[in-house]
Amino acid sequence: MSARQKVFGIGFQKTGTTSLGQALRLLGYKTISTEDKKRCWQGLLKGIPLDELAYCLDPWDAFEDNPFFWPHIGEERRPFYEWAIVKYPDAKFILTSRTSTEVWIKSLVGHLKRKKIYPGGAKPGTQKFVKRAMVYGTEAVSTMNLELFAEVYDNYIRDARAYFTENAPDKFLDVCWENGDGWNDICPFLGCQKPLSNKFPHQRKAPFSLSFHK
Repeated sequence: MSARQKVFGIGFQKTGTTSLGQALRLLGYKTISTEDKKRCWQGLLKGIPLDELAYCLDPWDAFEDNPFFWPHIGEERRPFYEWAIVKYPDAKFILTSRTSTEVWIKSLVGHLKRKKIYPGGAKPGTQKFVKRAMVYGTEAVSTMNLELFAEVYDNYIRDARAYFTENAPDKFLDVCWENGDGWNDICPFLGCQKPLSNKFPHQRKAPFSLSFHK
């Protein structure tokens, strides 16, 4: 098991999770491998309890994207962060979000178009369908109803903020890269020094294009 305090990025896809992963690597965190991340979410799709999948997480320091933002996991139908804060009581949690739900939806639609899932949707029964239905619900994924996607996103953001405000405010950081958040927010929260470059990686909406801000 990693001896370093774990950091979980719990923001939805298309909220800057890649930027967060890049930042944590620059700070020296060992981000979870693609293989272990895939083992974890595939196990969840098969109904394997998170406690039995912890071996995928134990060797690593930092986590982002699927399945760490999933809002309804296991028989309890609780968000991932509620399990993680019990399993790893010293962990910290970073919620990434966009400036508005409309901005997030636009980014998500672009992503789904590139994956050839929107507007037609993934074929029911396929891994792509089941994976997204786990997050957004079967109806939303079956109909590609953007209002339902937005509702899930809004509810998740609201519930995560409320949960940590009430239960663990010192373990929670709420950021939006588009608002200029960066090292000045993350480093004090994690107790880290800024990297020598002093530049925070921020991935633009356009694929593979990077800009930087402090």
